[in-house]
This record gives sequence, structure tokens and C-alpha cells, in this order.
Amino acid sequence: MATTLIHLDDEIQILDLYSAAFTQPSEANNFHIKSFYCVNEFQKQLTTLKSVDIFIIDLHLGSRPDDGLSIVSHCRTLFPRSLIFVSSNARDHNLIHSSLQLGADDFLPKNLNTNEMVRLVEKKFLIHSLRRRIENSQRAAAGAFMINTSKRIPHIIDSAINCVHLFGETGTGKEIIADTFESNLPPNTPFVRINCGAISTSLVVSEMFGHVKGAFTGAICDKKGLIEAANNGWIFLDEIATLPSDAQSALLRAIDNQKIRRIGSTKDFTVNFRVLSATNESLEDLVAAGKFRKDLWQRLREAEILLPPLRDRKKEIPELIRHFCDNMRGGPYTLAPNVLEILNNYDWRQGNIRELRNCLRSMTEKAANKLLTPSCIPERIWYSALEKETTQGLVNQPKNNASVNRLELTWQDSSRPKFDKLCSILLIELIRSQHASHGKVSMRSLARTLGIPKSSLPLKIKTMLDFGLAKKSEIHDLIGNG
Repeated sequence: MATTLIHLDDEIQILDLYSAAFTQPSEANNFHIKSFYCVNEFQKQLTTLKSVDIFIIDLHLGSRPDDGLSIVSHCRTLFPRSLIFVSSNARDHNLIHSSLQLGADDFLPKNLNTNEMVRLVEKKFLIHSLRRRIENSQRAAAGAFMINTSKRIPHIIDSAINCVHLFGETGTGKEIIADTFESNLPPNTPFVRINCGAISTSLVVSEMFGHVKGAFTGAICDKKGLIEAANNGWIFLDEIATLPSDAQSALLRAIDNQKIRRIGSTKDFTVNFRVLSATNESLEDLVAAGKFRKDLWQRLREAEILLPPLRDRKKEIPELIRHFCDNMRGGPYTLAPNVLEILNNYDWRQGNIRELRNCLRSMTEKAANKLLTPSCIPERIWYSALEKETTQGLVNQPKNNASVNRLELTWQDSSRPKFDKLCSILLIELIRSQHASHGKVSMRSLARTLGIPKSSLPLKIKTMLDFGLAKKSEIHDLIGNG
């Protein structure tokens, strides 16, 4: 499948050079390149494209040194998943930094020879594509709640509902719901995404409603707004709680009248569009605080989809963990006993599904033989689980006649051990328990019990001795060399 590459530059010789370079046969990629010399024509073509894999945008377009920045911002808003390079003859670090803040992924110097330039683009696109595939596989792990919610979406699309509002804490799956909306739309139906929190306040209205040439400094041509681009389709307004008051007023009028007016114009356009909005902040609370328009909030919530936090969907945690363990880089991974109990005991309040995924990724750093043990769990999650253990307990009670191994540690609140010391305490108590049951413990069997390499045991034992938890003579009595 061809990789779509869009190149905008005001130097024809550069366009020809890049076009020739990317149309050469390549084992890594089959590029389909479109070159644009005129910004106006470039802007028109953008609204007709369903998807773009790669953009290369010259930063120095026209008379102003930063004319390319508005193009970068527009491309990032319109194509949030594309790989965007900015290009320039000069290494203007401030300008490059500004372009990265507006959504560019990397800088492409024009003084590279064509072979180096193509190899760099191919390498970056490969990494970008791998990251996208990982993100897509994570979206597939949304769980039973998402499956049931997804069944509702086709009915909403086929109904008379114009506005749907998603509300849930960060990491609960609002992007997944938006993806499901898009995948259920008829072919060629526009689905335009805007991250309201990622656009500066001064640019929001221009991005949403467009502008005419000369409407303000830097408006070098007419530009269609994103609502207009969503004609006969949907617009997804993520982080809508961040919309400034003037944008709220203009959006309310557009929803009510299905008409918009570009900045600087006296002409209204009729636009048939529907709105999917999302936020992790309560719009009801913002309305009460006078920070969001009540009438707009009422319009947006014709239908609501509430995404419960992961702590209220505990039954989905094992399924999500299995998915992440199977699909994380370097996997599949397996869980040692009691890990699932500890992770189930944590409330995931800071990031929900995303926080769970990040926790498991962090655990892989300390994994041995692809086994995730309790000692791999990040400290903050471990300590939070310990807090709950005092009232709930992490170890299951024996079922029927099943034997359960148990270690009990006690300390005063004023002397609670830190994470490293706690691990050392657990280690010496485990060794003593093993010795009491089976006699002298070999290094090999101890490493197998802990799920760690044998070579890492001496350092852990040294740490234990440094804490003064045992003497060398006792260790000699407890542990053999085998």
C-alpha cells in the first residue's frame, strides 16, 4: 500500500528534487507524493483528502518568516495522526521550536542530500507507524463496557440526535468512543477532530470557522474552517471545556442555525454538521461557576455517554492486563502470583486504563524471563495497595483445604520502611520461611522462587545486609551455593 506524502514548498527546484527522490523504487516504502507550490491550492486540496501519512512543510512561505506555522497548526488539527516534518534552509531554533509546539514531529534540513533525506523520512515513518499500531492495539483493550457502549453508537448515528457529549475521567476511553463513531459512519462521511485544548485561544475561532484573506495579520489567503470541512458529517470537539467564551458563543449560534461565518466575511455558509464533544471536567460544575455557557451545555447533551472510571469496572482489569501483557513490546509477559490482587487493589484514579497500561510497561523494566513479579510494581502503586491491605487484605483466604503460604510483617506507623528496605525485609523473611520448611536453600531454587536471575541475588543479599536485617553468618547458614 502506497504511503501518501504531501510536500509544500515555494521553491520549485526543491519540489522537483524531493519528488524525484521519493518516486525511486524502495524496499522500505512505496511513496505517493503530491507537491504544492501555491498555499491556496494546498489548502483547497487538504479538505478533499481522507487521510495523509506524511507532510513536509516549508517554514518560510511568503513574506513573513513564520507563515509556515499556521499551516503546520492547521495540518495537525485536520490530520492528528499524520507525521509532520517542517523544512528550512536556515536553522532558526526559535521558529523550529514554535513549529514543534504547534504539532510538527521533526525538522528536516534542506541541506541533506536526497538519499539521507529519504532514509530519515523512512526511519521516522517506520517508528511512527509502529507507535500507531501499538496505540491501536491498546484501543482494542477497552473491555466489556466499551463493547456494550459501541452497540449504542449506530443507533445514535441513525437517529435525529445532533449533539452527543462524552464525559469521563482522563484515560477512561473517550478517544476509543470517537474512533468507534468514525468507523460506524457511511463511507466518505466527514469526521473532523479538534483538540480544543491544543489550540491557542487566539486561533480557536479561526480554526473552527475559517477566515478570509486579510482578516488579520498573517491571513494570507482564504481558509475554510473545520466546521465547514465537517459539512454533512461530524465534528469531534475534544477537551471542549477549554473553549474560550467567544468560541462558545459562535459554536452555539452555529449549532442552532446550522450556519457559520468566516472571520472577516459578511457571508454566511449553511453547514449541515453534528457534534461529538468530550471532556474530563464536569460541564455542569463549570456552568455553575460561570465558566461555561448553560445554553451551549444544554445543546451539547442531547445524548450523553458517561464513561465510568476503572475503579468501578474492576471486573475488566484482568482482561485488560492480559491484553497489555500479550501486546507490550518484548512480550508476551506473565504475572507472578498475587500481582493481579495488588493491581486490583489499586484505584487507578490518576489515569484509569492509561495508568494501568503505563504501570505494566514500567514493570517490564525489572522483569526477568518475562515474569512480572510484585517487586516490579512501581513504588507509588505498591504503597497505595499497602494502605488498603490494612483494612481489606491482599492475600486470599484459604478455599476448602488449599494451602496458602503467608508472610506477616509488622511495624509502627512512625517507622514504616521505604520500598527498597521493604523488599529486603520480605526477602529475608522468605528465606527464613523456606529454610524452616525445607532446610538450607540453594541460590538456584531461591532465584526460581522469586522469579529473578540467579546472578542478581548477590546484590539483593548485599542490600539486605547493608540494612542490617541479617548477619553474614546467618546467611551462610540459610543459603547454599547451588
